Amino acid sequence: MGGPTPEQITHEAFATGARVILVDATHAEYADSDGLRWLLALRQAAEERGLCLRIAAATEGRIWRNITLLEAHMDLYPTVQSAWNWPCGSGDHGPPEPVTIHKGGRHLSLA
Repeated sequence: MGGPTPEQITHEAFATGARVILVDATHAEYADSDGLRWLLALRQAAEERGLCLRIAAATEGRIWRNITLLEAHMDLYPTVQSAWNWPCGSGDHGPPEPVTIHKGGRHLSLA
């Protein structure tokens, strides 16, 4: 699987002062087992650094269904906008400001 590792993403997020990692999967048709393992590793890496992981995915799509079937306890949102609007932990005062990191032709939204 190409692109940055979960550890690279969480390191970059932590280094920039981000509080949230948002994965926009709203236009992805599915995630294979490697993709789902990558999301699980990203969740673990984010938790280890005290970051919130949010996944935006179509509610009727296979990604939403597969994450739900895994009982992975990931924060799923039907839209990117709804993911930004929820506070991350107590003490938040409004939605975070996004930071975009460009890695290998991919854009990672962090806040």
